[in-house]
Amino acid sequence: MDASTDPPRWGAASGVDALEWPSRWRGDPPAEAYSRVSDAERYRVLQAFASAVVDDLEREFAVERQELDGLSGGTADHVEFDRVVGLVPADRAAAPLVVGLTRFPGVLLRFGEQSDVVLPRCGCDACDELVQDLRDELRFHIDALVLGGFAEGISAGGARWHRFVTSRGSTSAAAAADGAGARGV
Repeated sequence: MDASTDPPRWGAASGVDALEWPSRWRGDPPAEAYSRVSDAERYRVLQAFASAVVDDLEREFAVERQELDGLSGGTADHVEFDRVVGLVPADRAAAPLVVGLTRFPGVLLRFGEQSDVVLPRCGCDACDELVQDLRDELRFHIDALVLGGFAEGISAGGARWHRFVTSRGSTSAAAAADGAGARGV
């Protein structure tokens, strides 16, 4: 895909594109960094970014926005939420998106029925997940969803799976919960 056909920069209005964080470590982090979270608030900007992405998607696509009381199943059973917003496409063949702003602070994205992506994945000092990398990962997953590169289903053996594909790459994994059928956009 050349620059003239790149997908929109979802969430640009949040200002997160101008922000960069340096890595804390040169080499391996100290052992105590694995059990410490000294600056969780650095991820709060990711929530503003995710909210701006939801606003952009609502303006761009035929979706119904729903303010939800919560989210359950899969990864969502292990986090607390401050706010949960769902986008349900008018086209029933397309997969819904749910964005949960977690108390950590972080973001849980649910694509389709049970395909969850949690950002940051850990948040401890040792993992040192950089906001700019998480921003890029969130955009990658959204691009896959809106460009038709997301699919989820159940294998012949009964294991749930999901796949995200864009011109920049792909990811696939086993999903967190049971369900039926396959869905993609």
